[in-house]
Amino acid sequence: MAYCEIHPIKSTLKKALDYITKPEKTDGGRLVSSYGCTPETADVEFLYTISQGMNKGDNLAHHMIQSFAPGEVTPEEAHKLGQEWAEKVLKGKYEYVIATHTDSRCVNNHIMFCATNFADHHKYVSNKRTLAQIRRMSDDLCREHGLSVIKAEGRNPKSKSGKEYHAAREGRGWKAKLYKLIDDTIPRVKTFDEFLREIKAAGYEISCTAKILKFRAAGQDKFTRGHDDYTEMRIRERIARGASRNPIRDDQGIKSVIDIPTNQKAQESEGYKRWAKVFNLQQEAKAINYLAEHNISDLGQLTAKVEEATAKLEKTTADLKAIERRASDVLLTMKHLENYRRMKPIYDKYCAAKQKSRFYAEHESSLILFSAAKKGLADLGVEGRAPSPADLHREYEKLQNKKDSLYRSYRAQKKEARELETIQANVNSLLEPHGPERHIEKER
Repeated sequence: MAYCEIHPIKSTLKKALDYITKPEKTDGGRLVSSYGCTPETADVEFLYTISQGMNKGDNLAHHMIQSFAPGEVTPEEAHKLGQEWAEKVLKGKYEYVIATHTDSRCVNNHIMFCATNFADHHKYVSNKRTLAQIRRMSDDLCREHGLSVIKAEGRNPKSKSGKEYHAAREGRGWKAKLYKLIDDTIPRVKTFDEFLREIKAAGYEISCTAKILKFRAAGQDKFTRGHDDYTEMRIRERIARGASRNPIRDDQGIKSVIDIPTNQKAQESEGYKRWAKVFNLQQEAKAINYLAEHNISDLGQLTAKVEEATAKLEKTTADLKAIERRASDVLLTMKHLENYRRMKPIYDKYCAAKQKSRFYAEHESSLILFSAAKKGLADLGVEGRAPSPADLHREYEKLQNKKDSLYRSYRAQKKEARELETIQANVNSLLEPHGPERHIEKER
């Protein structure tokens, strides 16, 4: 289980970098690595990249923290997961330093990345949406590596602040009270106009402009805007379908059957148990229909089809990762070549200077950047005649186009593989309805 957060760094960049890379926190510096920069000179490299930026702003860097439950991972495993997480979040476009801290009960990763990327020099946008994205990426990695994830309880907690979420759970927030009123009103009305009259009669002021529906209760300072199942369009749909308080869910596709004997909700509610029995029959019928449509007559054929789909997905995943690695190397090569070209004249003057220590003191940042660029090119294997920026740019564009095309195939293959795995599980459940191994309802 990994808990994630992110904070902006607006000043004291070097101090922040020095803190996360402290030897006493990182097993003597062994658990420190970087991308696009070196840990010792990252502050200088970050500031130079920021100086080239198109959006100035006041953020110098962002500090991502990924904290694991005690005993779930070793420091080395955590560091590797942190690197994978940074690659997913930053897509090879931002310089970063990652340090894994081992001086507390929980192993945690600290990733400091430049606020401006070196690909197109745009600033990273940090908000609720991107926070939800980075948390989802961390959760996906945890699942891939067999680790637990933090379960979100209640209705879409990602869209709420902590204060809103806890208020909603206790039913005391403006939004929670409004949504409860809407849910209770919809089953009683037949038209949207009748719905509006009921809400107004309950003491709410309503604003409805350009399809944006907002409500304000007596004593409330600001209007509350409806989201998700509470927009004008969704409310109209729910009224038209005679919706109950529960929001309408899309039940298309094949889902895993529910293990009724071990499902707590089924044991507590006879109504849910009856629904689950019907639901299981529907999913098993869908599985049988799929087998008939694809001329699959025995379990061996189904297993072979699952293995074929899984192998195809694994190959596409490996191809995608290879393209992403090469695209990342191309971007880094372009960055280091540009810095090398710009700082080389200063380095030549330094070599010719009689008072080298004085010249170095006056041009320290530029000389650090030159050394970092030279080392970066050597690490990438760029020796002798370097490729031209135009050639690198063309290669990068081709890689991006190939990646986009491959990613479309990846999504389709992933959907097919998951569907086949679900069908296989449902068929096994149908053949052995009372067996010891049943398939528990997947989290939604």
